[in-house]
Amino acid sequence: MQAAFVLGSATLLIFNGVDRVLHPRVIVQSDIAIAVSIIAIALTLFLVVFQRYVIKRTSSIVISADALHYQSDLLLNLGVLFAIYLSQGIWLQADGAFTVAVGLYLLFGAGQIIYQSVFQLMDHELSEEEVTQIRSIVLSHDYALGLHELRTRQSGVYRFIQFHLELDNSLSLLEAHSIGDDIEAEICQSFAPCEVFIHHDPSAVVAEELKTEQA
Repeated sequence: MQAAFVLGSATLLIFNGVDRVLHPRVIVQSDIAIAVSIIAIALTLFLVVFQRYVIKRTSSIVISADALHYQSDLLLNLGVLFAIYLSQGIWLQADGAFTVAVGLYLLFGAGQIIYQSVFQLMDHELSEEEVTQIRSIVLSHDYALGLHELRTRQSGVYRFIQFHLELDNSLSLLEAHSIGDDIEAEICQSFAPCEVFIHHDPSAVVAEELKTEQA
């Protein structure tokens, strides 16, 4: 909904900007416009900086969408200052040209928000880098001989990781369970929030399992 709102605003800005380029008008009371724009820039800049901090901590798409709205306000107010200056006999069409530029920026940003939203709503596998990191965590454990049938899925912010852990035949069930718990805890620490499902396999049955899987 945030992206749709931004798209609507961008469309209106572009239409009005084109109209101002074709039919330029003299800006009146420029002193008041400059003062209001400077105050708006200062307040918006503080809010955008704080939102970037929150996005970095939470990866929230909702706040990212809201931040896009305020970033556009920041650009718009900067554009207003330049347009006011240039419109004073230097370039009368500056007001409309800057409006079109901001509108195009909003269209691009809204498209990114829509893509990220759809991407998070749809389940998908983890990236190659994340899969490689999972393998590295598992194989770094002293008692882990290997892993196979690694399957990953991400739904929203939650990751689901499943694999078969290959262990020495001589280990007891209690020891195997303890090793699995250690590996699960390390994976959860790196990929939280996530759920990890580990199937413990003695090395003697791994070859047979892989043969059955290939068949």
